[in-house]
Order: sequence, then structure tokens, then C-alpha cells
Amino acid sequence: MNPLTRYRLMETGIQTLKTVLVEEAAKRPGRTVEQWTTAEVNAMWAAARDFAEQHGLRVPLLADVVRVERQACGHCDYGSKWALYVTGLMMAAKPVAV
Repeated sequence: MNPLTRYRLMETGIQTLKTVLVEEAAKRPGRTVEQWTTAEVNAMWAAARDFAEQHGLRVPLLADVVRVERQACGHCDYGSKWALYVTGLMMAAKPVAV
């Protein structure tokens, strides 16, 4: 993949995931912390899965989405960091089937 195509795909992935996260975060009122954190992780993973499948990228594991969410915690741009890290998981080389 040429660098410009890779850059555009990365930016599109980040924006897609940020949109999903904002939409899911809007549903926080009335939910417990456990409910909304679970819902947001599941929404991010589902969006990443769909985006990866549509673009021939690696589908990240749910555990990896949780792991990079923990890395994004504490950043002033938490949502952007999480979207960036999940997109990075998708852009990583796909494992070769043996």
C-alpha cells in the first residue's frame, strides 16, 4: 500500500471510530460506569471489526481494544488516542495463515 493510501485509510479509520465513540458516550446518562464502559468497548470493537473487514485490514481482538483503551486513559484527548491506537491495531500486518 502506498503511503498516501495508507495515510488516508488511517485517517478514515480514526474518524470512523471517534464518531462511534462519541455516539456511544452520549448514551452514558442513566447507565452505571460498568454499563457504559462495556458498551463503549463493544461499540469500538464492532466498528473496528466492520471497518477492517470492509478495507481488508486486520480485525483486532476485543482484548486488544480493551488494552489500548487503558493506554489512552488519562490523555486529555482520550477519545482521539483510543481511536488512533485501535486504528493502529487494524493497520498492523495481517497474520499469515500457515
